[in-house]
Amino acid sequence: MTKPYKFFRPSEELNLPRVGLVAGIQGGLYAGANAWWSGAWYSKYDKGKFHFFNDWNEWNGMDKVAHAFNCYFESKWTYDLFKWAGLKEKHAIWVGMLTGNMWQLSIELNDGFQKKWGFSWGDMAMNISGSLLFGIQQYVWHDQKFNLKISAAPVKYGKYGDVQITERAKALYGTSFTELILKDYNAMTFWLSVSPGSFIKIQNLNFQNAYKYLLDMELAVC
Repeated sequence: MTKPYKFFRPSEELNLPRVGLVAGIQGGLYAGANAWWSGAWYSKYDKGKFHFFNDWNEWNGMDKVAHAFNCYFESKWTYDLFKWAGLKEKHAIWVGMLTGNMWQLSIELNDGFQKKWGFSWGDMAMNISGSLLFGIQQYVWHDQKFNLKISAAPVKYGKYGDVQITERAKALYGTSFTELILKDYNAMTFWLSVSPGSFIKIQNLNFQNAYKYLLDMELAVC
């Protein structure tokens, strides 16, 4: 099997230049993401005093699953980056989980100042659940046998031939791509993926990896 270029291989020891690069990339992406969701979401609504809001029954549960998915993805992505930078396994797991939760906490704090909704403990619980799904697996198995995934396809509300539905969709979800990708849960499906082959140990490592991905089951969560 062809080895990847040295730059792309995880460092076998702590590599401070890589740590700095990863931290800089994450900081830049976080700043960009903040500007994005502030323009596409928060700028559309009035602000008020910080308050709490129970939204557990909102959006038919899609928002809660989205929080779990986002924190799972952010935790795993951060772990992968810092493993590449040479952090030890346990340290990279904790950095990944904490970073995922901090990203989501900053969003929740912004929510807390919005008059139309507020800080949701339900959202925080799902954030922690998503990071734990990653962290526990990585700590116990050093692998992700269960994955959260997302698929999406645009919804054409005009096909219903009802002006009220079309206008309501525009009011709720917006019309631009940057708004729709954040708000239109009707266009999204979240999946829990499990690979039965990953539970079966085979001596031939190359065959085991192929077997792991050939046997892959997907369950639509929401």
